[in-house]
Amino acid sequence: MSASRKKREKDKMKTWLLGRRAMLLASVMVLALSTVDSARAGCLEDPGACKGIVFDAAYTGEIWGNLSGGIQTNHEYIDNLDLTMEVDMEKVAGIPGGTLFLYGLANSGSDFSGATVGDSQVISNIDAERALRLYEAWYEQALFDDLLSLKLGLMDLNAEFDAMETASLFINGAHGIGLAFSQAGVLGPSIFPYTAAGARLRLNFSDALSWSTVVFDGVPGDRDNTQRTRIKFSHGDGALITTEVDYEPGSGIKLGAGFWHFTEHFDDLVSGSAAKHQDNSGFYLLGEFMALREAADSDQGLALFARYGFANEDINQYQHYIGAGVAYTGLFPGRDEDRLGAAIGVGINGDPFKTANSVTQDEEINLEFTYHAPILPWLALQPDLQYVINPGAGANGDLGDAVVLGLRFEITPFQ
Repeated sequence: MSASRKKREKDKMKTWLLGRRAMLLASVMVLALSTVDSARAGCLEDPGACKGIVFDAAYTGEIWGNLSGGIQTNHEYIDNLDLTMEVDMEKVAGIPGGTLFLYGLANSGSDFSGATVGDSQVISNIDAERALRLYEAWYEQALFDDLLSLKLGLMDLNAEFDAMETASLFINGAHGIGLAFSQAGVLGPSIFPYTAAGARLRLNFSDALSWSTVVFDGVPGDRDNTQRTRIKFSHGDGALITTEVDYEPGSGIKLGAGFWHFTEHFDDLVSGSAAKHQDNSGFYLLGEFMALREAADSDQGLALFARYGFANEDINQYQHYIGAGVAYTGLFPGRDEDRLGAAIGVGINGDPFKTANSVTQDEEINLEFTYHAPILPWLALQPDLQYVINPGAGANGDLGDAVVLGLRFEITPFQ
């Protein structure tokens, strides 16, 4: 048997074993959670019946194939298990406005974008190495009738910053958080799959206008062992400071602007450690709105979103990021909750990166077409097609345009 055939057979066996293990894990999760005692089940199914403690679980599995272009044609199974517990501290301990949140995360391990496609925007937003980790653990206290909110602990920055509801339909990672921001720092900012400890302050000036700022440890996770979560403020980590102003007047409208800054020094892309920069900073603008609503009190209709991001080109590969998309909910009769979407993401190289790496490509472009369909109350399917022009924009050499096809399924037994 040739070496290439042996590799293909090994890859097939790996995918089959991962798929079997993932399905077994999902089955065990559903069985275990569906057979707990009635009081605990009440917490899972009805928050009002559990005296302030709510458990939840979700399993997401994906099958991806790179049909052409990129680094290599290959297929891979990706999965993600979320287990959460939320505690209403007023009901449990008599503390009005208090919330405790714990979040465990498990991934079987993959590097589909890095090893197969070679793209920067990341085909799947659950593509991560094998790990079982504590992902979030925070306490939030709302004060003065929710005028002020303080959150402390291990947090995902993207849960509140540089995020849009319409864009969350899409599987590509750059529609969750813009590429100009997600590329920055050591192990990125505090986002999936690496989170850091921090403190967030929010002021709600009105029902529509709010200001938030957060300070994180500058290096999330553990740089020496990325498969675990470690809270340690080491010398040389610095801090990540992010602030955002949002205007949300209702009717699906959101306008936001944010600024981020790492306090630590970073190497120059051209000169390396010979030239240090302390201005690893950037900003982003975002907006979404309902362009067409089928009825005044309905979520069905056409929604649009757009995002722009900027980063210091002396430190980061991508100086600009532009993203936009459309999503229609309930397009087909009898399928009121189905969502159909199309989106584009463009990462534009800075000149220093092109100079340092002798790169001629200017940008990476991702086109995504997706359809999310609830099949059962606890099961949803989402076929997804992505076309990547210039994967990596020269970071992985001169790669051919990639055609990537995938299918996601979501098991949420307590929704």
